[in-house]
Amino acid sequence: MKLVSIHKYELDLDHRLQWLTYSSIQKSFITGDENNSIAVSTKASTTALNAADFTNKSQFNLPLPANIYEELTGQLWHGFLFLKPDEYVLSDECADEFAGDHLRTLVFGPDYGHCVKDPKSNLVFSLSCHEIVLMKETVDGLRPIDSRKTRGKEALAYALHPKEKTIVYGDNYGTFFQHTFSHKGICKGRQFAVKERKASCIDFINRGNYLLIGGMGYLCLYLHHKGKLKELTTKSLPVRDFLWLPQRRLIIVNEGLHGLSVHQLKDEQIANIATFKSCEAIFHIASSPCENYLALTYQGKSQLEILQLKQD
Repeated sequence: MKLVSIHKYELDLDHRLQWLTYSSIQKSFITGDENNSIAVSTKASTTALNAADFTNKSQFNLPLPANIYEELTGQLWHGFLFLKPDEYVLSDECADEFAGDHLRTLVFGPDYGHCVKDPKSNLVFSLSCHEIVLMKETVDGLRPIDSRKTRGKEALAYALHPKEKTIVYGDNYGTFFQHTFSHKGICKGRQFAVKERKASCIDFINRGNYLLIGGMGYLCLYLHHKGKLKELTTKSLPVRDFLWLPQRRLIIVNEGLHGLSVHQLKDEQIANIATFKSCEAIFHIASSPCENYLALTYQGKSQLEILQLKQD
């Protein structure tokens, strides 16, 4: 396996707010900032996109056409779904507190109280660094009915189990917690891991059978069975973010300044099979649905690079 750079684009975007995703409608990677968005195909073409005019600006502040925004809200984000425009309606008394910020949640993580939902139960949560809030739909709009302060310090990464009513998160001290929930409320959290450095990414993979956690110096694989977590293996490497490619059973790790590393999940172990060295610190990564292409953005410049995954 090797990663081969096939296209690199200099873009007129604010790199500090540059986000990244993939659109099957456009058959292209989509990147942008607060004011502009661009479709970038694997066939060396770029297309500027026209933004829809949404009334609730902070909830829907990605400058995208309405049909692509609709598509984006159907894509899982760490197990959650973002709300559609007709779903993100808040009651008057909490309109400011839970207004959220879609763009900055994608770029920087869950520190904005943005509302997301569990696709299994349709329960809605507001996520922030300090609190998980369960929301309820009323005739006046969404309003909070229960909340839990995050244990430890600031929660930096959340994930939702695809089958069970379980939310996990890691904090800036490298401690990881697990909460169960129901339509009545959120249960008290339980600590399941303590690492030396802060968390950066967490996600359930392989239909929820495993949990991956990553942070500044570690990538850990856990077996998840009947609500319990058992650590299987740990890799020592810097993790800024990671992607799970289910068809290939690959974990793509964004190591920031150190580039990318590719790991195969086999027999409950993680084996490194490829690397890609970059000249700049990588900011965000995304995959095409066919899992043959990756897109990268960079921390210090407005640029997008497309890589192809090839067998040796």
